[in-house]
Amino acid sequence: MKRKIFMTVFLACLLAAAGGCIFEPREPQEPGEGEEDCWQVPTQAKIVFSNLECGFRSLANSSYMRSISEDYMLVPRDEDRTQVIAQVGSDVYEGWNKDAEEAVLTQIKGDYAADRSVRYGDAQGEFEDSSIEGSNAWFKGEYLVVLKSGGQQPDTLSGIAFFHMEKGSQGWVMTKWEDFDINGPYPTVGYFWGITRGGS
Repeated sequence: MKRKIFMTVFLACLLAAAGGCIFEPREPQEPGEGEEDCWQVPTQAKIVFSNLECGFRSLANSSYMRSISEDYMLVPRDEDRTQVIAQVGSDVYEGWNKDAEEAVLTQIKGDYAADRSVRYGDAQGEFEDSSIEGSNAWFKGEYLVVLKSGGQQPDTLSGIAFFHMEKGSQGWVMTKWEDFDINGPYPTVGYFWGITRGGS
């Protein structure tokens, strides 16, 4: 009987050889479509940037959204706020919280499904200035966002911002993105996110 079972299993593997034996372990699936596997426990404030970069690239929003606080705020430059209000007819930055950020993030991922990337700091990941005191931290530096929607030229966003962090029971999270200045000929995230929210 054991010999018969062995032969049955052996023949089944031979028949499936082109695609691999049916009893071979499969490659592990990521948990949920587009769920990112690059999440790091944010034991240090700077790890939040890595998790945001990972979550922005991914199809899923989880790494990005758990990297920002419930009281998250987006604060644009005054010039950008004025331009956005003039174009969309209302102050879309009022009440900008975690839910507003997720709605804009989801829309951007739909509009730019081909590829998205964000870099915090300069090309070497360095910031102009930073401070970490107890459970609060901030970083000041440039950022670069590249959005691709397919065959078209990518859209580039860049600026200089203050990134505010706080440490909670689950580790560090970002509490506020505060645009400070432009960086080259590109629109800022504050401007682009505002236009996106205003047009939705």
